[in-house]
Amino acid sequence: MTNSNTPPPPPALTLVEKLYAVHNINSLVPEKLDLQESNYSTWSYFFKGHCSNFNVLNHIDGSTSTSDPPTDEWITADSIVKSWIFLTLSPTLRKRMISTNPASAKAAWDTIETIFQENKRTRTVALKGELRVIQMGDDTPDAYFSKIDSIITLLTDLGSTMDDDDIVTYAINGLSEKYESLAQIIAHKDPFPDLATVRTMVTTEEMRLRSKQPILSTSTTSSSPQVLLATYPTRFKTTRTNRERRCP
Repeated sequence: MTNSNTPPPPPALTLVEKLYAVHNINSLVPEKLDLQESNYSTWSYFFKGHCSNFNVLNHIDGSTSTSDPPTDEWITADSIVKSWIFLTLSPTLRKRMISTNPASAKAAWDTIETIFQENKRTRTVALKGELRVIQMGDDTPDAYFSKIDSIITLLTDLGSTMDDDDIVTYAINGLSEKYESLAQIIAHKDPFPDLATVRTMVTTEEMRLRSKQPILSTSTTSSSPQVLLATYPTRFKTTRTNRERRCP
């Protein structure tokens, strides 16, 4: 028997109410889209996943068409999704998007995709050129290979890949002179090692070279002879003076 005093369950939230409940979109889409970072792939991954969770993915991918005319709920939901896009852009890109004034979330999404496609080729050529001439200089092995990893990640975000052997070759060519012997060994290895293996080899060589650095003994420091030189003339002068005093 049902208890008549049991309160009815609360009504389910509408789609728009669920969307309004999102107070901080940047905590759900942690990647700020930026042309300089070339992080479109990462940003779109987070953004699409968030839209899918709220069942509004169709507002950006055009998978379903709107009703004709669109309902008030659809228009409101589309406006919220468009605001999510703007809030997850870098300040520079946001200003650029405001000037285009897209009419819908789908229009905003397509505009961003076009911007990054146009920028893609230029960035890809520049990054590949940077990798070809990369030099270790005074960097530590960790800093040097982290720089290479960063370039590879940016190229991946741009949808571009490079042959692994080419990447290793560029990394070897850019090593400092003290690794010249090791570079020759790596270059003639068969099979050719991957970048992670080369990184380990260079790091190990760095540790070996450091362990071979001479440690100066305190008895051979430059201060010791200076002390002797400073005291010798004084003692000599004192002895001579004493002899002169004993002379009649």
